[in-house]
Amino acid sequence: MKKTILFLFSLAGGLLLAQGVWAQEKIDNYGVDIKMNIDSSINITERIDYNFGDLQRHGIYRDIPYIYQDGLFTRHTDISQVSVVDETGHSYGFSVSNSGNDKRIKIGDANAYVTGLKTYVISYKVVHPYIFQKDYDQLYWDVVGGAWTVPIISSVATVWLPQAIDYNNVQAKCYTGSFGSDTECSGMRYLFENDNSVKLSGLIFQQNQISPEGILTVLVSLPKGIIIEPSSGQKVANFLKENAILFLPIISLLVMFILWYKRGRDPKGRGNIIVQYDVPDNLSPAEVGSIVDENVHSQDISAEIVYLAIQGYLKITRIEKSGILKKSADYLLEKLKDEDNSLPDYEQEILANLFHKASSQEKLKDYQLEAKAKVAVLLSDLDEAYQWRKIVDEKIYESVSAKGYFVKNPKQARAKYTVLLFVALGVLVSVLQGISGNNFNGFALYISIIVSMGIIAVFGWHMPRRTAKGVLTKEYILGLKEYLSVAEKDRLEFHNAPEKNPQHFEALLPYAMVLGVEKQWAKQFEGIYQGNPNWCVGFYAGNFMASDFTNSLNSFGAQAKSSFSPPTSSGAGGFAGGGGGGGGGGSW
Repeated sequence: MKKTILFLFSLAGGLLLAQGVWAQEKIDNYGVDIKMNIDSSINITERIDYNFGDLQRHGIYRDIPYIYQDGLFTRHTDISQVSVVDETGHSYGFSVSNSGNDKRIKIGDANAYVTGLKTYVISYKVVHPYIFQKDYDQLYWDVVGGAWTVPIISSVATVWLPQAIDYNNVQAKCYTGSFGSDTECSGMRYLFENDNSVKLSGLIFQQNQISPEGILTVLVSLPKGIIIEPSSGQKVANFLKENAILFLPIISLLVMFILWYKRGRDPKGRGNIIVQYDVPDNLSPAEVGSIVDENVHSQDISAEIVYLAIQGYLKITRIEKSGILKKSADYLLEKLKDEDNSLPDYEQEILANLFHKASSQEKLKDYQLEAKAKVAVLLSDLDEAYQWRKIVDEKIYESVSAKGYFVKNPKQARAKYTVLLFVALGVLVSVLQGISGNNFNGFALYISIIVSMGIIAVFGWHMPRRTAKGVLTKEYILGLKEYLSVAEKDRLEFHNAPEKNPQHFEALLPYAMVLGVEKQWAKQFEGIYQGNPNWCVGFYAGNFMASDFTNSLNSFGAQAKSSFSPPTSSGAGGFAGGGGGGGGGGSW
């Protein structure tokens, strides 16, 4: 009896669980066919097998973006020729309306209900979906956008090329996940013209289990000349459609100049540059670089590493690497002592992050490390340094503003004015639109906004304002730059110039780097070394040679810059959610 009761309870629980699962809406299959046309358009057919479970709904809606924020401007596509049928070809009732930046296709009948599994075949044409680059033309398309409210069990996207193309000339990628993800799809197949052909007629991309708000993005890059790019005449015609908006850049220029003149212009300094022989206020190289041009560059971080090496915190060894066509170099960094409180926050941050993770023993096995080396890392292994570089930059900005060289943190001042002025730009567009009575749309709007934003960006970049102390310090630094860059024959004209020796050379070398005159500075000290300095090895052979040393130093700076900068993408590169199309939908 007990077993029977237990069985009945289990059966009831299972039925309730099954009912909950059955009640959940989902898309069993999401199949998309995209036909690329040579006339700068695509034809799309979406087959959506929508499972309502046991819920009663009127139908589904499909939101398709047609206005995109593409970098600094807004991009439009035209969506037309919309039709909706079932799997047998019978038409559904539907309506098309604008919903924000989307075209909403609402399918179904408000007076009727549907339940269970229904198939919706949505077809439409999109004009101007391509991205035209210098060397290739690209379809960058979100097949599944991040706005579906239900999970998708299986999705297959087939992209048909406008003509058969040698597969070596086609680049294709597919990404899935949340926005910004670079996770590749589970499958991609080539469709060749025939069994013996090397020419592609299409590609198939597949992904299973896409969660609600998940994305499936495809990129297909073709050689130039296959897709017909809009002509110059068409572009000019679009440009001339809206005339009133063309005053936007002029107004922006006037407003920005007045604002900069009143709020961003530096106070006057002495007005003349006097040669200086040392660094003002014991500033670090990065502080000197940021005071001069109001910005922190990768070369400033490279100079800081050299500066810390000269102070004995690390050692830099240049490693020659043989290549097929030319030699290259890597750099071994060895931490000789820990960061301490005598260093500014940003220098502690640099040391802590440089040596956060050591290179593998396998990579280091061929190198003779210092006995007192605490951690060793190859510069080429710092592939994510750009992530902590932002923290270092912020601390440098905080330092120069806290010391009174700027009225406000340069980065914050730049961001504040830029954001406020972009908001003002949006208001100004609305005002001009109201005055003209035109709904601005097209090439003229884009160009006007881009030019206006360029004006705002340039002035906004120069809105950080130096204090009187900052202006005098900048002039002092420029006087030091003149001393560092002078030719040897002109050096005799300087009075009371410091004696040339290795210590003086090393003390000012990082500052010469941030000021871009390290070659001239090194030239003045030709032959002062009898071998290598103790903080660097392999930068030149034998006695000190200016040309060898600065070439190696520039190579170190270039590789460091690539480590501290975000990665760039190629023609087939991208991420989930970065293309056109997309959107989503749900039931109603």
